[in-house]
Amino acid sequence: YQGLNLFVDEGDAGDEYNFSPPEDNKVVTNKGCRASIGIEKGNTFSRATVKLNLLLPEGLSKDRKSRKKRMVRCPVRIIYTLYRGIPRLDVKVSIENRARDHRLRVLFPTGIRASKSVAASHFGVIEREIGVERWDDSWIEVPQPTKPMKGWVDLSDGIKGFMIASKGLPEYEATPEGEIYLTLLRCVRWLSRDDLRTRRIRAGPTLQTPEAQCPGRHKFEYSIIPHTSSWDNALQLAHQFIYSPQSFETSGAKNSDTLSFISLTPPLIVSSMKKAENSGELVIRFYNPTERKIEGKLNCAFEVEEIRTANLREKESSIEGVEITERREREITLQVAPYKIVTLKLKIKRVEK
Repeated sequence: YQGLNLFVDEGDAGDEYNFSPPEDNKVVTNKGCRASIGIEKGNTFSRATVKLNLLLPEGLSKDRKSRKKRMVRCPVRIIYTLYRGIPRLDVKVSIENRARDHRLRVLFPTGIRASKSVAASHFGVIEREIGVERWDDSWIEVPQPTKPMKGWVDLSDGIKGFMIASKGLPEYEATPEGEIYLTLLRCVRWLSRDDLRTRRIRAGPTLQTPEAQCPGRHKFEYSIIPHTSSWDNALQLAHQFIYSPQSFETSGAKNSDTLSFISLTPPLIVSSMKKAENSGELVIRFYNPTERKIEGKLNCAFEVEEIRTANLREKESSIEGVEITERREREITLQVAPYKIVTLKLKIKRVEK
């Protein structure tokens, strides 16, 4: 892959509800920009730190139809980290935003010609046709190619795939040419306006919101994950990045080489684990985000005395499409139907001291 993580900045004459480009929309990138590059190598990682300055138009013109000619300097630092044995490139970006009325995105030209994008959503994934749906002048809003995501987006042609996982960045765009745009900043001055090119009427009161210009320093984290075949081949790497492990010291504990409190066979995804509201049982909720039936194994670091299925309110209930096929003291084998949410209540066997 070439040209990944290109910064693309354009004018935004919209409001907090909708993006709207000015009529004369000057687009700025960092292609050909001078930069300083530092390399660091350790036993378990290699790291490149890139420092550059984005020269961006200061804001919009008085008539809001173009971007100002006066430019401001926005310092950017990018840290690329590659860990040994992990096929994923982690990216940290910090930027000092001194410009107004603009949208800043990063571009990943993958070259993968896919008809659909796949993005994480609540308890599953969403496939979306790439492009903009047909519309006419009766529509209040002009359809936009940007779409929401919850953690990651993926393009795949069935042979190779390309995933971007992010921490807290909820918007992407996928193009028919195989490009992925990830939105970093949208900087506007108004809660709502009635002169947008992408919406015919106001969406709310016309109030100035200067802090929505997002001035000052911002930090972003995302990861580049090339993979083979389908998106579920990269799912575990994405979740390991989004939900990074935390370390702390303990005393008096006997440590084995590896130990998981619980582990679940991918692509089944754990969404929550907590103590039951009305008992001392452990509640574990997970789901199957795929369109196929999955056999999974739930392994526990403790012995399970009793296991029951429950609904989302933690009331004991049978769940259609879920079958416990084998049960041992520390391992439970399940068959989970497509797109199914599963809640289990585990009664942990008490250990006599």
